[in-house]
Amino acid sequence: MPEMQSEFINTTDRRWRAVLQRVPHDFYQFPEYLRFTGEAEGGEPLAFWAEAEGSAFLLPLLRRKIPEALNAPADWHDLATPYGYPAPLLAGDAALWPRFLSRFAAWGREHSGVCAFVRLHPLLAQPVLPADPLFALQSHGQTIYMDLEPSAEDISRRIRENHRRDIKKLRKSGFEVRMDDWDDLGEFVNLYHQTMERLSADSFYFFSGDYFRELRRALPHNMHLCSIRSPEGELAAAALFVCTNGIIEYHLGGTAGKFLSQAPSKLMFDFVWRWGKEAGFRFFHLGGGLGASKDSLFRFKEGFSRQRGEFATLRIIFDMEKYRFLEKEWQQGSAQLDHADYFPAYRRPGRGDEVETGFSSSLTTAQEMISE
Repeated sequence: MPEMQSEFINTTDRRWRAVLQRVPHDFYQFPEYLRFTGEAEGGEPLAFWAEAEGSAFLLPLLRRKIPEALNAPADWHDLATPYGYPAPLLAGDAALWPRFLSRFAAWGREHSGVCAFVRLHPLLAQPVLPADPLFALQSHGQTIYMDLEPSAEDISRRIRENHRRDIKKLRKSGFEVRMDDWDDLGEFVNLYHQTMERLSADSFYFFSGDYFRELRRALPHNMHLCSIRSPEGELAAAALFVCTNGIIEYHLGGTAGKFLSQAPSKLMFDFVWRWGKEAGFRFFHLGGGLGASKDSLFRFKEGFSRQRGEFATLRIIFDMEKYRFLEKEWQQGSAQLDHADYFPAYRRPGRGDEVETGFSSSLTTAQEMISE
C-alpha cells in the first residue's frame, strides 16, 4: 500500500487552502474561521492533513487543554470541531475514508490526545468509518434546506400556505427588508441578546458585540446581515447569513418579542432565498431545531421546504485508558446529573468545582424560536 503523508498543520499552511480548492466545502472549514473561533471558544486552531494515492484529507479542529481539576498530565488534550458544521473533507477517492480516519486516530494517540468530537455537515459528503469500536457515529436529527435550482415559481409554490399568506401580510403592512446595512449591527446585537434571554439560552450563546464584529472581519466577503424593519422603523428581526461555495447558511438570528406573533422572520427567509437564487447560489441551509429536535423552530423552517439533511456527530477515542482515567476523576467531584449523551463524558456539567464545559453532543443552535 502506498505510503501516506500526514500531520497536524496550522492555519497559515498552504496545504489547507489546497484541499479546499479541490472539494466542496463551507465557511466552517476556512482557516480564517478557525482562527476566529479559536479566540472565541478557547482552543488552538489547527487541522489534521493527510495525503495518499492522489487523495487528500482535511479535518479542521480546536485543540484544548484538559481542565486542571481533572489532574491530567500537562501535555494531555482533546480535539473538537468548533461551533457549526466544520466536517472533515476528502478530496479524491471516497474509499480512503476509513484509512484517513484511522491515521487521524493514530496521530491523536501518538501526540497525547485523549479523544475527538467532530460535528458533520448535513449537505456535504459523510465519512465512512473504520471497523473500530473506538469510532462512533451518532445521528441527532434532521435539518432543513432549500434547493434553489428550480424556478422561483416552483420554489414559492412549495412553501407552506400560511407562510405565504403571512409574508404577503407583512409586506402589505409595511415591513421592509434591508440587506447588508451594517449600521444595523449594534441594534442586531441587542436584539440577539434579548432573544437569548427570552430563550434562557446557555451562557455560551451570549456572543458579545466584539464577537460579531470580529466574525465579520474574519469573513468579509461571505457574511451578510439581513434586517426586517417594522412600519414604524423598529428592528423586528435580523440574522447573519454566510455564503460560501454555493451554500447560504443561516448562522445566528433573533426576533423582537413584541413582533413574535407576526413572525417577521418569514419575510426575512423569503427574501434571502430569492436573493440567493438570483445571485446563483444552489442551496439555502436553514438548519434544524434547538438541539436538532423537531420543535417549533423546526416546524417553522420546514414550512419553507420539505428537503432534509441529517445532522450527525463523530466521536473518536484515541486512548481508552486516558479517557477512563479522566472520567473517573470527573466522577469524584461531580453531582449525579443525567448527561448520558455528553461527549467527552469528563467535560459534562455537574462538578462542584466548575470544570470547563465540554462539547455538546448535538449542535444546539442559537436561533430564534419563531411563531409558526
